[in-house]
Amino acid sequence: HQPHGLQPEILAEFVFDPATPASVIDDAVDATIARFARESATIPGAFLRSFIGADQQVAVDALIRHGATEEGRFIRTRKPLDQEKIETLQALTLPGFTYLSWSEVIDRGLEEQVRRLQYDTFLEHFGNMSKTPEIFAHHIQSRSFTPDFSNAVIDAEGAVVGYVLGSTYSYLTPSAVEERSAHTDYIGVRRDQRKSGIGEFLLRKVWLAALRRGFTIASLGTDINNASRAHLLYQRLGY
Repeated sequence: HQPHGLQPEILAEFVFDPATPASVIDDAVDATIARFARESATIPGAFLRSFIGADQQVAVDALIRHGATEEGRFIRTRKPLDQEKIETLQALTLPGFTYLSWSEVIDRGLEEQVRRLQYDTFLEHFGNMSKTPEIFAHHIQSRSFTPDFSNAVIDAEGAVVGYVLGSTYSYLTPSAVEERSAHTDYIGVRRDQRKSGIGEFLLRKVWLAALRRGFTIASLGTDINNASRAHLLYQRLGY
């Protein structure tokens, strides 16, 4: 796999039944590492990346024995919206900036600015999560993309300084009840505008859109090892 602007990676995903004997897991990991060694021999700078569940500790231990290190730790968070008021969220403003719904982003021809900012901000999150024009177009045209849960903020010069790209997330609870949430897939703020409340403002506008559509939950996933420490903001906001 070729991340955007970074070294080539070879990707492995491990999922084992909890009852799988440790020796079988070790053998599977060993075989994968051996294949990586063969296939990467002619790819300068290649590395092996694995996305793996926290419940797969035996496989994690086997990877670590082969020299792997933890690069990130993703968690899914949710926030009940029953204490949020539509009137309060609707009246919320951000002095010096203008809020745009996704339809307004399109009307003003700012989709490419949003894409470039998404690309730049997610270079910090495993470079290949940054979206090229082709991948961005595919994303916003996909069935999961929800314009109501997507928005942007522009400065006085009309430049995009923050954005959210959202979707509708369905989760089956342990009691077999389907929970639908306004999910934030990507959120980013231009580096020179961080710490100015833009991220919080964008999320609160997502809550507003969610409540208007009858949703009672907002959700997002985050890497708690990320350098921006964004999970601290999410935690403060009640996720």
